[in-house]
Amino acid sequence: RPHTGRDALQRRQQALARIVDDLARTPEVVQAFGRSGTADLRVTVACRDTDHLFRIDAAILAIDGVERTETSLSMGELIPYRLRPLIEKQRRGPR
Repeated sequence: RPHTGRDALQRRQQALARIVDDLARTPEVVQAFGRSGTADLRVTVACRDTDHLFRIDAAILAIDGVERTETSLSMGELIPYRLRPLIEKQRRGPR
């Protein structure tokens, strides 16, 4: 089973479209979000191991316009993506 890594990217302001295009051409990039705060993008990658994550991170850093990344490796999923509790709360109405 692949591991999940997360990269928080800081970029030059005018480079967003080009960076997104380059990220989309990277097979290991499985998702990306624009963010507010200190990082401009949050990128989720699939990797085989920490060495693979290191190589993916290096490839992302090589994209023109990416100034910095902060990388983390997910150690395990504690709460899977879910909507049922939210939907059930909405059905019950405000309390």
